[in-house]
Amino acid sequence: MKFVRIFLSFLALFASVAFAQTYGTINGGIATSISGGATSTANTVFDVRGNRQVSVQIGATSATTNSTLAVTFVRSNDGITYETSTPYVFTLTLSSAGTFGMVTNFDVGASGYLKLTTATAGATVPLTSTAVTVALKPGQ
Repeated sequence: MKFVRIFLSFLALFASVAFAQTYGTINGGIATSISGGATSTANTVFDVRGNRQVSVQIGATSATTNSTLAVTFVRSNDGITYETSTPYVFTLTLSSAGTFGMVTNFDVGASGYLKLTTATAGATVPLTSTAVTVALKPGQ
């Protein structure tokens, strides 16, 4: 009987280690093409009440020269009233013609909701294949 208990204890231990946590990715809802100097308004809300850690992936393509893509997020405790400042602004630098991407992660603290408000292309260079995805790690 003691052997069975020890065996079941080891089985439970290894079963919990064997499964990796999964990430759910969510499309940020920005336009797939943004004219140079223009802004794409998304206002996509992410429920992060169970997720302090948020990962953001930003991508874009420039056909001619260098540019930037600035992505802005704001927080809310109740999902209705959002802060008026912009605590999270991430800028993807496209250093030449081509496709570029970046991934970053940040802690939203005790905030319950995160909103992707805008994505703005820099200068006069139009961007294509623009995308923002957010990944949430369950239970954080």
